[in-house]
Amino acid sequence: MKTQKESLTDLNAASIIPKALSITPFISRATSMSNQLDHLIWMAQFGGAKEYVWHRVKELDKTQLFTGIKSQFLEKIHETRKKG
Repeated sequence: MKTQKESLTDLNAASIIPKALSITPFISRATSMSNQLDHLIWMAQFGGAKEYVWHRVKELDKTQLFTGIKSQFLEKIHETRKKG
């Protein structure tokens, strides 16, 4: 007779999804980066959100998905200021 711990292990092993059946992302990295960047730039327009936005940009830049967002953010901000 199996113990409760062994039974749970068997259940966990049975629930593992093979890599071939894993779900692929619906949005590409570039699209995700672009959407996040546009949202952060929109938020930065509001005085009270500027400090939060800059903090969030720095946090995101440390992640694998959003590496490089800080430099892109700064470029877009400078472009926006030149137009205005």
